[in-house]
Amino acid sequence: MSSVAKSRWQIAVLAAAAVAAAGFSADDADATCPSSMPVAQSFADDPFDGELGLAPEIATVDVSLGAACELSVAPRLADRADTAGLIRDEIVTTYIDTDGDPATGDPASSGADRAIRVVGQNGADLPPALGTWTGAGFSFADAPILPLVGAVGFATTLDQLGVPGSTTLGIRVASSWSGLLDVYDDFAPEPGTPSFAFAVTFGAAPAGPPPAAPPAPAAPGVSAQRRQACTVPDVRRLVATTARRRLARVGCSSRVVRVRSRLKPGRVVSSSPRGGTRTRRTVVVRISEGSARP
Repeated sequence: MSSVAKSRWQIAVLAAAAVAAAGFSADDADATCPSSMPVAQSFADDPFDGELGLAPEIATVDVSLGAACELSVAPRLADRADTAGLIRDEIVTTYIDTDGDPATGDPASSGADRAIRVVGQNGADLPPALGTWTGAGFSFADAPILPLVGAVGFATTLDQLGVPGSTTLGIRVASSWSGLLDVYDDFAPEPGTPSFAFAVTFGAAPAGPPPAAPPAPAAPGVSAQRRQACTVPDVRRLVATTARRRLARVGCSSRVVRVRSRLKPGRVVSSSPRGGTRTRRTVVVRISEGSARP
């Protein structure tokens, strides 16, 4: 089975598991977290390092913990609007080491014990599904379905994740897109580097305001009205990541659309508006996903 076929088969299995698990809720009988110290952190990733510019581009991962042990994790994608979700054959997975011990979880994701996966499809995306490390892989059988936060994030509790007590969570996010010819990935942080460290403390929360939440996305059209005009450079035939860097350098925001083309995968086919145009709009960069022809 090819890597692309295997990836699509895994998506189909996850889709079935998510549908079967809809409505599942965690049992609070074994709850061990009475309260927690509120804290919020935002972790940055290179917004131009997705494979060939074809993987969903992870820019930041916003994490917050409330006083009642509620945890929110919200990855933000740089190659689309803040409110835009995934498309078919895209997946975003958040891996969490819940006990701070790399030896007890998935060695490929620095000891993650839980994986929360959002799968793109035609229409509404499948909601976040909470998988558990079994020693051989992550199981999504009877996976709890979590509330969606932002485009690809989720809300849960420390008890639902099985966090045993005060510890430092290790958090990693991976995105992928299964194209015509291959599977393209982005990672935050990069493989082989330490996970994002998010300390959680059980116990009574001190008096004071809750942690600041990440800023809400601007209403549609507002950012375009306030954005400074830029002159779109000619980015045709450039590698997608190079094109997006060049656009950012002159103050143009951009989003990616994949199209079939005889150009090599990851090369820019065209942009809208085209090069030389003065605009305040987000520039749509059409990137080749290759051609199915031999």
